[in-house]
Amino acid sequence: MLDSDTKRRINTCRDILVGKVPDPKSQVEQITIALIYKFMDDMDLESEEMGGARKFFTGEYERYAWAKLVAPGVGGQEMLNLYSEALIKMVGNEKLPALFRDIFRNAYLPYRDPETLRSFLREINGFSYDHSERLAVRTDDGRAVTFDTKDYAHIDHGYAATIHKAQGMTVDRAHVLATPGMDSHGAYVALSRHRNGVDLHYGRDDFADQLKLVRTLSRERGKDMASDYKPEQAFAERRGISFRERIVEIARQLPERAKSIFANFRPQANKLEALPADQGGQSDQRRAVERYARAAADIGHMREQGLPVLPHQRDALERAGQALDAIRPNASADLASALQRQPGLASEAAAGRSQGAIRAMQLEAEIRADPVQRADRFVSDWHRLGQARLAMQREGDIKGVQRITNHMAGMAKGLERDAQVESLLRNRTLELGLGKELTRELSRDLAASLSFERTRSIGMSL
Repeated sequence: MLDSDTKRRINTCRDILVGKVPDPKSQVEQITIALIYKFMDDMDLESEEMGGARKFFTGEYERYAWAKLVAPGVGGQEMLNLYSEALIKMVGNEKLPALFRDIFRNAYLPYRDPETLRSFLREINGFSYDHSERLAVRTDDGRAVTFDTKDYAHIDHGYAATIHKAQGMTVDRAHVLATPGMDSHGAYVALSRHRNGVDLHYGRDDFADQLKLVRTLSRERGKDMASDYKPEQAFAERRGISFRERIVEIARQLPERAKSIFANFRPQANKLEALPADQGGQSDQRRAVERYARAAADIGHMREQGLPVLPHQRDALERAGQALDAIRPNASADLASALQRQPGLASEAAAGRSQGAIRAMQLEAEIRADPVQRADRFVSDWHRLGQARLAMQREGDIKGVQRITNHMAGMAKGLERDAQVESLLRNRTLELGLGKELTRELSRDLAASLSFERTRSIGMSL
């Protein structure tokens, strides 16, 4: 049970987030992540005070320590960049237990306001872990009594155990919760573990009355033993299987089995042999990839000749994409991205050589699921397009420059829908040709840099 001060702090944290994170569930997730973050740093500090070493914030993760994050000299934007980057990278910290890694998996900062984050972390910093544990007890008359276990050393939690786990165990007092899966054997074990007393509990949702409870705990459910299988005939007859009837059934099948193996053979022209079950899924994917590649290649040929794409070609591409997505979600988008990057794969897959296209599609799926790889690709593409844009500027290809500029502006705009990549790229601004002074949105800074470069190139040409 939470005390009043803890409840107040949690409510204050939610009030701070409500303007940026309206969803109550997302608010609780952000508070939980921050509390675990601070808890790990508190454990590291306690370990150092006792002469030990840090466990969580070491090596490359040392720069993300909570104490450094909320230090007085840290600016708002620097705090935001460190915290958002830490949330994304913390899942890769091998020193974290599995529970903590699950909490940090897919974690990110859903807003980019430094002042909101500063107020939020300041409130989280007020939480403390003193290893005390409060217990709240509700008495029969409705009163609630709360006390700290450090003041009452002889009061502790009790833990439930299954009946199988309790076999051979003896306790002073036992409490048994009856369930519909019990029988007389389990009831005997559960109700004989005590020295002084035992209480039997049951729920009305499981047992309508005590009569049903008694019938359930009294029923006999025998289990098969090895001795039951000898002699076999007696074992079978106890289960309603007659040996004589079985022998007659087998004898009737003998003439059919005695026929020639070619007795029912009916050859069919051009009938393909079915694939084994374990290859069916791969074959379906291969055929779907080749079908999509053929449709994409047809559209590519039309565009190369400067002709409009016909409606039936668009329909064929759409149907091929739907068939591919039915085998694996988002497969059509991954394949389209792969073919856009490597156009030659379309003609290869359309001709039946689909291995390269399938590998490229799988690579696109991996990149789509990994924010670090997506950030690396963004930087690589931004460099490649930027160099091509400069070359076209030198050659005076205005249309080409405008086409690439529009594409790069679309890339920058896309960062608004990918907060994880946007957060990672904030620490790579020099690679993107930006200075250290950024606004609150990286996408706008990148778009502004394109406008500046375009204006400068026009001025130089004049």
